[in-house]
Amino acid sequence: MWTRTVAWLDALYFGPVVRTLRGWFAEFSHLVLPSDCVGCGAEDHVLCPRCRTALRAATVRPYRAEAGAESLPLIGGSLEEVLPVVAAGRYRRELSQAVLAFKNHGRTDLAAVLAPALAAAIRTAAAPAAGRPILLVPVPTRAASRRRRGYDPLDLLLRRLQRQRLLPPGMEVRRLAAVRTPWRGQLRGLLGASSQKSLGRSGRRRNVAHSMRLRRGAEGTVAGSACIVVDDVLTTGATLAELTRVLAAAGARVEAGVVLAATTAPAGAASAAPQPQPRA
Repeated sequence: MWTRTVAWLDALYFGPVVRTLRGWFAEFSHLVLPSDCVGCGAEDHVLCPRCRTALRAATVRPYRAEAGAESLPLIGGSLEEVLPVVAAGRYRRELSQAVLAFKNHGRTDLAAVLAPALAAAIRTAAAPAAGRPILLVPVPTRAASRRRRGYDPLDLLLRRLQRQRLLPPGMEVRRLAAVRTPWRGQLRGLLGASSQKSLGRSGRRRNVAHSMRLRRGAEGTVAGSACIVVDDVLTTGATLAELTRVLAAAGARVEAGVVLAATTAPAGAASAAPQPQPRA
């Protein structure tokens, strides 16, 4: 009974009517209480002209970012190829500040700045597909995180890309995965589960291992489909690996990953070496 009630409240709160009202309220609040630039603190700017220019320069050339993300899965028939991941930019300076403010500080006004960067990375990853059907599958968000923020950051960006028709031809956003909520997971949530950013590399892998499942009713649409998985920030790749596991178990073919930003690979990693394009 409690689970059904929570699901109903979530569906209502994140439904189109309430989402529109929240958007209007956010825009009104920004007019009444102007925000400061998240990069330098300049008054009355989402991003001041200087920081906006710097962010655009940082995301003008999406790049292959899988080097150093040691938890990414192996793909392909022989399981010898690491999942290729395209990042819009490196997680530093203006881009990291914008992503952090957008995710954790309610700065949904930054969606207009971040969405084009994500669109460029998606187009780069999807280029080898040459217009054939492909599913863009976002990493699911925990219900507790959605309630705390009042929105799903990744979903907000993807809906904006859909409305503005910035996705490549033949691509369709499909929310195929969900976060598992066993009793142990609910207890961890009540006690304060560890967030990914507070964990080391091995801890990140353990934290997300078998934490996702396929959504009910999605089984028939997954088998045989080509997919690109998408997340906000790439660190170790553990989250993308878990989503890839769920989709592959259902018969999908995961071809690449996309992120808004990627952390710098450890010293000595071949991140600066030329990388091949994601396979077709």
